[in-house]
Amino acid sequence: MSRRCFFYLMCCIYSSNTWAASTIPTTWGMLIQVVLALAVVLLVIFAAAWIVKRSGAIKPMTSPVIKNLAVMSVGSKERLVLVQIGDKQILLGISPAGMNTIHVFDQPVITSKNEVSNDFSKRLMEMIKQRH
Repeated sequence: MSRRCFFYLMCCIYSSNTWAASTIPTTWGMLIQVVLALAVVLLVIFAAAWIVKRSGAIKPMTSPVIKNLAVMSVGSKERLVLVQIGDKQILLGISPAGMNTIHVFDQPVITSKNEVSNDFSKRLMEMIKQRH
């Protein structure tokens, strides 16, 4: 019985050494093959995205009727959005739970989007001047 166990043990040791010696070169080969395949897939994805972007196949979703005037982050996932629809401006509260109308303004709070962007550009210039 002990001879049989010794024989099986020697066969296992010999076969594990044989497998280990033969798989080391193929493991590096497989690793290089996987890395190259991943690089090709990423290259195809970036090339497809570049082609779609250059062709203009995807148009931004804009509406001439609904205008987003201002957005203010209140929390990590909550924000206030001022939207203009026709002559009315609506203040919306957006959270993961949904969207709620906070207030509807009959008279415009902000007259145009340029006014908001000019205010931002002025504040940015002030911040740049303070840093120097």
